[in-house]
Amino acid sequence: MSTLSNFISTERKKYTTEDGNLFASSLGEARRYYNFLVIITDRYKKTSKKMVSNSNKSRELTPTQTSGPFIMTDEQIRLSDEWSRYNTLIHLEIESGVSDYVIRATCNPSAADEKEITARYAGGRITSWD
Repeated sequence: MSTLSNFISTERKKYTTEDGNLFASSLGEARRYYNFLVIITDRYKKTSKKMVSNSNKSRELTPTQTSGPFIMTDEQIRLSDEWSRYNTLIHLEIESGVSDYVIRATCNPSAADEKEITARYAGGRITSWD
């Protein structure tokens, strides 16, 4: 269970059933964005491994050349095209997960005990809770 799920589960027990349900429901958006970021991070890692493997293969096929024109083989061209595709996918994942999110939820079990919870996401992870 994630830190966020643990937090929601622990905090909701502090309130009556109805208020606890409202609290958990109000943090549903934070949980959803957290899950988005987990998916984005996983896809980034998988694509990054493929890109590194591609770069290593390309490096192995590239002769050390000190002068003259360098003409790529068909395999080098294929690897270059593949690398370009991986590069685009990695940047898509970075752009998808870089945005900072601030999710606020207010739990109001009683007027005297109002509590606002703020979750901050940055760079693909929860950075703080208030």
